[in-house]
Order: sequence, then structure tokens, then C-alpha cells
Amino acid sequence: MLGGEEGGRRSVLLWTVKTAAAIAFLSFLASNWLAGPALDNGTLARLAAITAGGAADPTTTGSILRGGSATKLDPCAVPRRP
Repeated sequence: MLGGEEGGRRSVLLWTVKTAAAIAFLSFLASNWLAGPALDNGTLARLAAITAGGAADPTTTGSILRGGSATKLDPCAVPRRP
């Protein structure tokens, strides 16, 4: 079937393991390439802004400032469980 042998579970398992290993290896290479200094972060930021259609991040515009500052977390105010 997928591994070349007739109807064996072993061939399907071997194909699956090989495919998973290849995907993991390519993912590792891609993450190292993206994390490397070869990319220009300024250009990527401009590309992201263009792709987003000019929508800015709400944390930078202050649109959640009121809701975030109104939230008060006090662990002492929580009632104790019996």
C-alpha cells in the first residue's frame, strides 16, 4: 500500500514514522530560519501591518485601557470553600 509491501501494518507504520520524522525535521529547520538574524524584522512588521489592513494591535492603541484598568484582582476577596 503506502510502504511498498502488500497489506502489512509494518509498512504503514514505517511510512508514518518516516513522514512524521521528515515533517519534524523540516519544522525544526523552518523555526531556526525564522528565529535567525537573517530576517529583517522591520520589513516583516510592515508586511504584517499591510496584511492586517491597517488594523493596529489593541494593546498599542489603548482601546482596552479602560476595561483592563477597571479589573481588580484581589485573592483575599475570594470566599473560601467549605
